[in-house]
Amino acid sequence: MEDDVIWLTDARKLQKHLCCDNHPYHKFSTGNWDTLEVIPRAKGIDTRLELLKFYEDNYSANQMHLVLYGKESLDELQRLVEHKFRDIRDTGRSRIHFTGQPCTSEHLQEAAPVFLFHCTIAKRSFP
Repeated sequence: MEDDVIWLTDARKLQKHLCCDNHPYHKFSTGNWDTLEVIPRAKGIDTRLELLKFYEDNYSANQMHLVLYGKESLDELQRLVEHKFRDIRDTGRSRIHFTGQPCTSEHLQEAAPVFLFHCTIAKRSFP
């Protein structure tokens, strides 16, 4: 399982690196203790406050989509979703539109597998 997580993380990093430099997906990344705590603190940045500000500025129910798949009835799934997500506020924030796609034909790469394993990955990137 851990190898699968590492492989998926590496694949995401590669995809991010290969997309257009000016697209927001190219800039998105994950962090570690140094990048999220040590370096910001040295620059006088409070990571927690910045994260809360980002949340306040960008998170709104009208910006979100949820895909749900389960064996439960539609009524039960709806009840679960309403219970878990009812506190997400809708600020009416307008959608951010990005011109172009994260990857153009010039960014397409071909990768040869190092080993073969059976795995299904469903991935859809949204601009």
